[in-house]
This record gives sequence, C-alpha cells and structure tokens, in this order.
Amino acid sequence: MIVFIVRPFGKKATENGDEIDFDHVEQDLIKPVLDKLGLAGGTTELIVRAGNIRADMFQELLTADLVIADISINNANVYYELGIRHALRDRPTILIRCRADVVPFDLKTDRYLTYDRLKPGDTQAALKQMIEATLVSDVPDSPVYQLLPNLKPSDPSAYIVVPLEFIEAVGQAKAAGDVALLGLLGEEAHDMRWGVSGLRLVGGAEYELGAFDCARVTWEAVLRLSASDREANLTLGTIYQRLNDLISSTQALDRALASKNLTQHERAEALALQGRNTKTAWEAGWRVKPAENRAREALRSSLLIESFKKYNAGFNEDRNHYYSGLNALAMLTVLTELAKQHPDTWRSRADDPDDADQELRRFERMRVDLQGAVKLALQSRGLKMARAGDADVWLDLSIADHRLLTTNRPDFVRSGYADARNQLAERLKDPAAATSQFPAGAAARQICMYLDLGVLVDNANAALDELGIECATLASGESEPRTRHRIVVATGHRLDAEDRTEPRFPRDPECTAAARQAILEKLTEERDLGNGRILGISGAASGSDLLFHEACDELGIASVVNLAIPHEAYVRESVQDAGPAWVERFRAVCSSREVYIVNKSDELPPWVRDKPDYGVFQRGNIWMMEYAFAQPEADVTLLALWNGMAGDGPGGTTDMVRLARDRGAKVVIIDSNQLFGLDAKDREP
Repeated sequence: MIVFIVRPFGKKATENGDEIDFDHVEQDLIKPVLDKLGLAGGTTELIVRAGNIRADMFQELLTADLVIADISINNANVYYELGIRHALRDRPTILIRCRADVVPFDLKTDRYLTYDRLKPGDTQAALKQMIEATLVSDVPDSPVYQLLPNLKPSDPSAYIVVPLEFIEAVGQAKAAGDVALLGLLGEEAHDMRWGVSGLRLVGGAEYELGAFDCARVTWEAVLRLSASDREANLTLGTIYQRLNDLISSTQALDRALASKNLTQHERAEALALQGRNTKTAWEAGWRVKPAENRAREALRSSLLIESFKKYNAGFNEDRNHYYSGLNALAMLTVLTELAKQHPDTWRSRADDPDDADQELRRFERMRVDLQGAVKLALQSRGLKMARAGDADVWLDLSIADHRLLTTNRPDFVRSGYADARNQLAERLKDPAAATSQFPAGAAARQICMYLDLGVLVDNANAALDELGIECATLASGESEPRTRHRIVVATGHRLDAEDRTEPRFPRDPECTAAARQAILEKLTEERDLGNGRILGISGAASGSDLLFHEACDELGIASVVNLAIPHEAYVRESVQDAGPAWVERFRAVCSSREVYIVNKSDELPPWVRDKPDYGVFQRGNIWMMEYAFAQPEADVTLLALWNGMAGDGPGGTTDMVRLARDRGAKVVIIDSNQLFGLDAKDREP
C-alpha cells in the first residue's frame, strides 16, 4: 500500500514567528507510523529529484492509496496538491498540523490531527489509530465528494501502467499452470504502485486455472487495497461459493450490488450467484430428511421462493442473461409442481387456504411467462454467437434444460441432450473427444434433484438415459471422504564456509551426521502423522537442504528441488564453498527428481529490482511457500535446522521461518546450537 506525503520542506516559520522543521516531523512522526503499519511512503521531493514535476505529481496524488497532508502553515504548494487530491479521489486523505497558522476557511470544518512541533513523535499512537480507521472506512473524506454525492471519482487503476515484463510473467505462469509462481507474483505486486492492477491479473489467472483457494487470497488482497472494488467482490462471490463458504459469498455479492458502477450484466450475475447460494442452502436443508419427507420439506422451506426471487431479479436486470432466467424457471417449476402434488403442505404456509391457492395461480402464470422469455434469451444468445462464429456447449445444454422444463414429451427431451452432444462432436470433429469433454455430470446433478423431489420424472429419466448417468453414481462420488496430504518444506543453515568466524553448521563430519539423523527423525514423524501422500520441497544448498532430500530418498518420499537461480550460479553461491563432495551430492539430488528454477538469472526481474531488502533467494523462499499452499487438500509443515538467530541477509532461514508463520504453517525447529553443541546467542522472537 502506497502513501504520498504532502508537506513543506525544511524549516519554515509560522505567522507568529515559531519555526517548524517539517523534515523532522516526517522522520519522527510520519515515517515511524508508516513503518509500523507496513506502508511505503514518499513525498514530492522524490519527484523533483527524479527530474519530473507536474505530471508525476498528479499521478502520485491520483494513485496513492493514502495521502497525508501537513497543513500547519499556509503553504501554496501543499494546498494546491491537497486540492487536486480532494478533486480526484473521494478517500482516503489525512490532514495533520501543529498549533501554528490559522487554518484556511475552506478546511476549518475538516478533521485533522494536531501534533507538538517540538515533539511530533509524541503523536505517533494517535496518527497510527487515525490511519487505521481511515483505511477501513467507506465514508468519503473529500469535501468535494461529500458535497457532491453523485460525483464519481476516477478509477486510479486506469492511470497506472503495469510493467510489461510482469504482465508477460503472469501470462507464462498461467500457460504453464504454475500456481506457485502466480502466488509469488501476487506477493510481489502487493507493495507496488500498480499493485491492485497486478493482483487483478494474478487473481484472474488463478481463477481460470481453478486454483480457487489461491485466487481467494489474491482477490482478498485486492479488497484490502481497494475496499469497494467491484470486480474483486464479484469474483470472490463465485470463489467463496466454489469453496462452499456461502455466507462470505453472499456478503461479497452484497458489497458488489451496493456499487453504483455495476453494469446490468454484472448485477444480473451477482443476483444469480446469490440465488445459487440460497438454492444450495435450500437443497442442503431437505436432503438430510428421509426420502419420503424430502418433497414436503423442500416445499415448506422459505428458501425455495427466496432462491427463485433472486434468480428472477437477476433476469429482470438483464433479459439476455439466460442463466439467471433458466434457473428462475427451474425453481419456479419445482415450486408449482410440488405445490400441486402436496396441496396441504402448500396451503399450510398461509393463514387462508384461498390465499395460498391464489398465490399458486399467480406463480403458474409467471411460469408460463418465464418459459417464453427464457426461450427468447437463449435464441438471442445463439444468434449472437453464430454471427461471431463462436459456440458454447453450456448454451447447448441450457437449450436442452429449457426443453426438459417446458415439455411433456420425454423423447423430445432426450433428443435435446443428444443434439447438445452432437453439436460438440461436430465442432471438435471427434465424437470420442466430445464424450470426454461433454459436461454431462454438471447437467445431471440438477436433473437428479428433480427425481429426488418427484417432479418432471419422465423427462428427467429420459435426459439421464441420454447422458448415460445414474444419480446413485453422482451421490456416491460426492460422499467420498477427502484425504489430507502433507507438504514438508525444509530449510536450514548451509555448511559453514571455511572463513566463517561464528559457526552455525561446523564443517565436521560428526555435525553432518547429527544433522542428517535429526532431519530423518523429524521427517519420519511427519510421514507417520499424515494419512495421505507426503511431499518434500527444499532448496539444494550444501548442508540441511541436501541432507533433507537424501532423507526423503531414504524414506521413499518424493521431493522437489527449488533453485532460486540457475544451476551454475546456484552451485557457485550455495554449494561450491563446501567442497567437491557436496557439489557431487548436489548433482545427484538434482538428477533424480523434479527441479524448479525460480529466477532465470542471478538478478531479480525488472519489476522488483528496486525493492529494498529483497533478493533472489528470498524470492525463492516465497515460491516454496506458495508451492506448498497451492497443493490441494494439503497440510504444510516447515522443517528448519536453525539456531534461532537472524541470518546474514534476506532469503535465509530466518526469512523462511517468518514466511511460514505468517502463512499459518506448522513450524518444526531443530535447534542447531543444541545439536552441534554451540553457544546460543540472541535469538529471533
């Protein structure tokens, strides 16, 4: 998250003759608070030093996630920049001042934080609290947007250019299905000025690859940077749904629907997703009942009508959105058919049976209207796709589904699903490929629901017969227990270089043997704790990394080698100083398992070369954690041979332990000081 600081520079006099050192205010008050909050900040002074003036300053004011403006004195530049910020963005902006010049009339009603010019650091806690409250608030703090509520602020992402190299890296990772690399790229986008746009690219790629848990992390990061982002909320609505978190899904969709900037199609999509959430909850309610009671329980539930209304509201928003219309028709068909089969249950919903009968007649009229409207929407979509030369198997299936809902001719229904399959085969020029790619299972789940409730029975049986699926097969597949896998990420000290003054991993065969045995024991424990597949991943540096891979071989555990940089450079940086024998061990390990090289060279990629305290080995560590958490149904353990002290730089064992703890992994530490009989010094918390 980027902060732009608007302030005078150097020492300036106030109207009453007092002097304020604004550089001191930034260093004592603003910067320490930004550091505590993990926020990066800069001033217009940086623009001037870079040789740019007005255009870059405008961009900073437009794109910064937060602007802090010091209005202690009547400084024309500060007020000019503050005015631009208030005009371009509705939020968030924080005003600070010391007790000095009189605040201009136009700002007298605004809230601001007051600090002592001689002891500005005393106000750190108050500024921190104010920043935290401002960043989570959805209320405009710009007086322009407060007084003109219908004025729409500019979208800052439209003015931010994502580096071409980053865009290409996302595309390459997506094409390769490399979810771990996408996660790494997302982490790197966080602190960039183009972060939101970069995260959108990463999240979209993860979503399309079906890595929904990873996509959830990325799109939630977008929301933290842009709280009302409509694309993030819409996408999370689907992601949470796929992860079976219906409450979070509905909440995300509610946030999206509250946006004034949604298109009709987006509103239809959001409402349809809410309809699906309600339908899922409705179905879960009656499926737990005995088979003979399910139909009545389904009819009795208020969620049936609520789901229909959500779907129907989506179709009313956009009559071309056939998905919402078709599902509204399906829910209404179930409702009216069940009401006719179980009139007593239907009438029990109303105080007066006549009112219930009248409502049912109204729903039946709506059913007829929907049948025609959805048919037109499907035809319209078909014509549009034909003109464009496109095709969509889901449209073909939807046409067959519409036929199932609107006819009493089972053979006609059967031919609808046959037509959908045949059209796919014609497009693929391969009937066998059409059979494997035809999404019959997805179509069959809804059809089985009709059979479970005893509605549209003849049509449903004809459809399932054509699809070649039995409901019992689908049900048994859904009930299979999921097996949790275990991913062990290993890290630890390298074998000490000959000139190392403070030993961490002494070049003593006895220490190597002790480390090997300790790693083997801990890895065995992890294997025995799991009830499924276990996979190891580590670097290949001399010392604990290579010992870990060799322990995996001894225990029959598959492992992946992570090289932060290409082989030759890696050997030079992390293996060679341990001697020729370790180089041979490196080659043996790399030749017998999958090797992933994170960086194409020993330099960082262009988009992070200026990132402070960041290096290729730290980048490799992040990739390993992303790789571990990208594995489906996996529990992650970090196994670290570590002395508990800070390392020599970023990318070491200390960095890896922090990454693992931040991600909620299980952390197992082998105390290298104790293992090797070394003196313990100050340790990391």
